Amino acid sequence: MNSIDLASARQAEFAHPDTTMTSERLGNPCAPAAAAASIRMIARSQFRPGEIAMRIHNIYADEQGVSHFRDVEVEWVEVVRASKRSKVFPVTGMVFRQNGADYALDWHPAPKRQFVVNLDAGVEITVGDGETRVINAGDIILAEDTHGKGHLSKALAKTLRHTLLIHCE
Repeated sequence: MNSIDLASARQAEFAHPDTTMTSERLGNPCAPAAAAASIRMIARSQFRPGEIAMRIHNIYADEQGVSHFRDVEVEWVEVVRASKRSKVFPVTGMVFRQNGADYALDWHPAPKRQFVVNLDAGVEITVGDGETRVINAGDIILAEDTHGKGHLSKALAKTLRHTLLIHCE
C-alpha cells in the first residue's frame, strides 16, 4: 500500500461524526518540556463508536505545587497489521518494583517523571486537590508531580503489588 492509500485507510478507519473535544492525548510525555506542552486536547473523531481508548492517569503539579489528576489518551500514529501504535517514547530505564500488602505512603512527590504500570494489584492514590482514584491492575500512571506536596498512595486488596517504573528522559 503506498503512502496515499495508507493515509486514506487511516482516515477511514478513524472517521466518526462526533468531533466534540472530550479528553486529552499524550504528545510526548517524556520530553523535557513542561507537561502541559506535551498534552493537548483531541477530537473524539479518532476513535470508532464503542471503541475504548488507551487511557493514562496523569498526576501533575501546578505552579503552586498542588498535585492533580487528568486523563490522557494515547495518540495513535500508525496502523501496522492488526494494531495501532503510538510513536516511540524516549526512556532512560526501567525498574521492577514490589510493594507490601499493607503499605500506606504519606505525602511524597514522584522522584522523577515516570510511567507506573500497575501489573497485578490496585492502589488508591490521593492528590493534593483532594481527588482520590483507584488505580486497578493493568492501569498506567504518568507521574509528573516531581515538586510540591505530591500524593498519597495506599494498598487496596491486602496483596503484594508489582509495578514497572519506566523512567522518562
